[in-house]
Amino acid sequence: MQLLPSLFSDLCLAFGSSILSLVDVEPIAELLTQGRRSKVAKTKTLSQWATKEIRKLKNAINNVSSNTPAGSGTQPAW
Repeated sequence: MQLLPSLFSDLCLAFGSSILSLVDVEPIAELLTQGRRSKVAKTKTLSQWATKEIRKLKNAINNVSSNTPAGSGTQPAW
């Protein structure tokens, strides 16, 4: 149980947003929730770290998509 949150965090750091669709799924979210509720300090810490890394990726994707102008697909009228 302790190694899985660390693996998810490392995958997020190594592959960025391309791995998000694979790690942002219900079974992994449930595993991380159980890890955050664990009585073992290392499991709790690693689960919190993994959750933060996934959240950072999701926020980065949302910020990029929300900062895209409405007419970004068109060329500027010079």
